[in-house]
Amino acid sequence: MFNKKTHDNSTKRQRVEKLSPRTKNYSYYESRLAGGNKERVRTDDLRQNERTGLVKDRPWYLKLINVVIIFLVVAFIIDDLVLSTSPRLIINGDTNTTKLFSVSQAKYQAAATKIFDQSISARSKITINSNAIAIKLETEFPELSSVVISLPLIGHQPTITVVPAQPAVIVTPQGQPDSFLVATNGRVLASNNSKWPKNTLPKIIDETGINYIVGRTTMSPSDISFIQLVSTQFMAKNLSITSIKLPAQSRELDVYVTGEPYFIQFNLEDNSDALQQIGTYFATKQYLINNQITPAQYINAMVVGRVYYK
Repeated sequence: MFNKKTHDNSTKRQRVEKLSPRTKNYSYYESRLAGGNKERVRTDDLRQNERTGLVKDRPWYLKLINVVIIFLVVAFIIDDLVLSTSPRLIINGDTNTTKLFSVSQAKYQAAATKIFDQSISARSKITINSNAIAIKLETEFPELSSVVISLPLIGHQPTITVVPAQPAVIVTPQGQPDSFLVATNGRVLASNNSKWPKNTLPKIIDETGINYIVGRTTMSPSDISFIQLVSTQFMAKNLSITSIKLPAQSRELDVYVTGEPYFIQFNLEDNSDALQQIGTYFATKQYLINNQITPAQYINAMVVGRVYYK
């Protein structure tokens, strides 16, 4: 009645055949992963060997090239630090001062070269003392206002720029037999020189007791400027100045005008109002002329806006 079921082996085979490709793909994927891990491990090992020096060094000729390059760079730096003992000298400014003292550029050049020759520290950009060299030149040549030494960034020859001082006034100190030529910066340039431009420079009688020595700064530049301004303003008014005095123990400037029985007192302490003080005197002078008044001793213009006369 009942028929016994028989299993179909063909169906089983089909299922197995269908499953078998999956198994094959899975095995291939695993093998690829395993291979990738091996490559990564190999790369890590290579880097580790490079760090520890197990990998073969670069070729010898590359090392030689690097050594040669380093040597050339060091040699260039050392050579560039060496300075020549024959500096280049430049005179910057009015050369009338140097002519006044009969000093030529060749004389400055020879003195600078001598200083460089005698100084071992001046042979190198690292050890050179530029300030010391400048002071030596300024001491040897008082007529120089400044000396500047500059070193080349690339090269061996230093440059020395000298600036001649500008003569400003001639001072005769009380108690000293000599007269002194003083520059605009207050430095004493020389004493008793027949070549001075005596007719064009203001003449000062200094009663303050200051000891004037060539090469020393004895007056302030602001006082020099005040005196020069007085001189030029009086010349513009056709007023001839006989003499100018610096009284003792005061910051006063006394100006004596040719043909007048009095002198004018100015205040050196107030240099900013120099023009106003001078203008105050000129206005007072005109007022006195209009009113036929002649002071016998002085006109005090030391306070701006107020004038006293006696």
